[in-house]
Amino acid sequence: WEAVSFERPRPILEFPLDATRAVANLALIRTIEHYPHIRFVIPHTGEALPVLADRLQELSPAFIADVAKKPIDVIAALRRLYYDVAGTPLPRALPALLQLVEADHLLYGSDFPFTSSAAVESVADLLAKTNVLNERQRQRMMHENAYRLFPRLSSENKKE
Repeated sequence: WEAVSFERPRPILEFPLDATRAVANLALIRTIEHYPHIRFVIPHTGEALPVLADRLQELSPAFIADVAKKPIDVIAALRRLYYDVAGTPLPRALPALLQLVEADHLLYGSDFPFTSSAAVESVADLLAKTNVLNERQRQRMMHENAYRLFPRLSSENKKE
């Protein structure tokens, strides 16, 4: 990574592009398709995936060696995943992601303690005020989607 980072810290480009590369590979080698019961959570509003999804879809035939194989549906694979909204979801990343997935695949994430409390509070405030989500979608993102994904964490399932 040092050779391509231009001496910038890894979180600026390397972390998001590594995550994007990893998820794109999961879609292109059909891991997401072949293991439908694995519920992947992708960080940082999908990193660069919302912008690259159409490119991956259009170029995916190059990854099929045997023309008799069915095409890879990259978009369908990416729509099955869940995405946390840590990092910098607004003003651009969250609207782009919502063109790819439904709001019921959004999960609140903060990156705390790797992100300062002040930055976490700032992003939470932006998410609370944005008109990109309606109040019902916001409530689901903040709690209900995670409880649906991880039912054992729901207070309804905890024993007193």
